[in-house]
Amino acid sequence: MHNTLENIDPDSDKFVGELISGAWGLIANAGEGDWTRESPEWQEAAKVWRENWHKYLDRHILRSSRAKSKESPLYIEVER
Repeated sequence: MHNTLENIDPDSDKFVGELISGAWGLIANAGEGDWTRESPEWQEAAKVWRENWHKYLDRHILRSSRAKSKESPLYIEVER
């Protein structure tokens, strides 16, 4: 597995954002994307994590004036 964070300053916001985004990728794809393959406890923990991730996105990414335009590299479309 390639470390995509190796050239990013670990004290930077970008590092933290990439780390969290990567964690969500792992969680979202558990059970080959079918969370019903995971235990009920795991599913609940993943839902809580997802809700907190979306709170972060809403507060720090999606509401950023630079991220409101689809042309912006910061723009993220989030499905809920």
